[in-house]
Amino acid sequence: MLNKISTPVTRVSFDTYLELITGKSLVNNMVIEETGDLFDAPLNYSITHYISQDVKMSQGMAIMFRRKFGNVEILKSQHPKIHGVLYIRQENRYILYMVTKPKYWQKPSLEDMFLTVQNLKFVCIELNIKKLEMPRYGSGFDQLDWLSIRTMIRFIFKETDIEIHFYSLTEIKHAEKQEIIAKHHSSILG
Repeated sequence: MLNKISTPVTRVSFDTYLELITGKSLVNNMVIEETGDLFDAPLNYSITHYISQDVKMSQGMAIMFRRKFGNVEILKSQHPKIHGVLYIRQENRYILYMVTKPKYWQKPSLEDMFLTVQNLKFVCIELNIKKLEMPRYGSGFDQLDWLSIRTMIRFIFKETDIEIHFYSLTEIKHAEKQEIIAKHHSSILG
């Protein structure tokens, strides 16, 4: 499969991914972190978030997506599967829902996130999505390591021309910035 810039787009296993990033620094200038409200995104940016297969969307960012975009029955009619991506079209963009776990109260593993984000990449290519906005994943209810998720997304999207913006509603605290800097400069995951 080729994307629009004629670069081979490949699918790798989670174990292969772990082997490939070990001992390497990873940079992807198309992945940008910002402070602001995800829902203020321009209409030419698609928006994504992750949900459970039961499509409950009853807590955290998921409930905000439910209130803002609705269409829960349309999402359910797409027969959600773990690691799948559901979507609705809204004006000039898509609202995408990555299915990372069976039930809303469960927590996805890093492997679940990897497989789902990899499928998100292929959906973005298929739908010709070039600009994507998303919240910082996994750092809330699911208690996943943000730096690991960020590295994963940089890796998965590195061979595409898709621009990704991660949003935090609040400015990152000084201590958290220092932790990110320390991990970025001392970790192979960068």
